[in-house]
Amino acid sequence: MLRRSKDAELAAAVSAAAHSMGLVADPSMLMVVGIAVAQNAGVDTRPFWEAAFGYRRLGDEDLIDPLRRGPHLWFHELRPARPGRGRTHIDVSVPADQAEGRVRAAVAAGGRIVDEDTAPESWTIASPDNHGVDIAGWADLEA
Repeated sequence: MLRRSKDAELAAAVSAAAHSMGLVADPSMLMVVGIAVAQNAGVDTRPFWEAAFGYRRLGDEDLIDPLRRGPHLWFHELRPARPGRGRTHIDVSVPADQAEGRVRAAVAAGGRIVDEDTAPESWTIASPDNHGVDIAGWADLEA
């Protein structure tokens, strides 16, 4: 709880300083990019990705850039299973009120919606040549 309080105090100080300088927030520029790596049950490809990216493990499902410069990698089970064939896609997380606009822009740029069952929280879209991207809005307020 102490950490959250210090984080909130720092955020308030930064906001006050920005306001005093006449700066205006632009939440449309906020984004977190991740690479989702699907692997078959019983297969752990993390050592390969860890070596290739120079990343470190975080928990049972993630690799992160130790300097926090690059996207995180998330590992999950491929469903349905396709032995010998992995699958990756890009995850883009933005403020909740920006997600649908990102999806509309990507569709206008030639993409298509693949799955919107969880909209407005997230959408799966594909590029014209079928590269997958999940766009999700993060919750701006804690429950």
